[in-house]
Amino acid sequence: MANGEAKKDVTGLDIKIMLLQKGIRLKAIAHRAGVTPSAVSRALDDNTPYVGRRLRPVIADALGVPEEKLWPITTMPQKAAQ
Repeated sequence: MANGEAKKDVTGLDIKIMLLQKGIRLKAIAHRAGVTPSAVSRALDDNTPYVGRRLRPVIADALGVPEEKLWPITTMPQKAAQ
């Protein structure tokens, strides 16, 4: 971070733009994750509580970045104790 800039959280819109720049459609992400395209849209909507546990790793993989780069650890879904 140059000049003391604060790290900006990546928004759902930022992620959609990154996917589009790589030519990856939300429908393709949905197919790879085994969910509906509307589930992908909900997961990338910053105004909904939907987390998209199955989608996050698929999206990160498609973009070639670690999940933690797109979603801070505080927003990562925790697996239920078994």
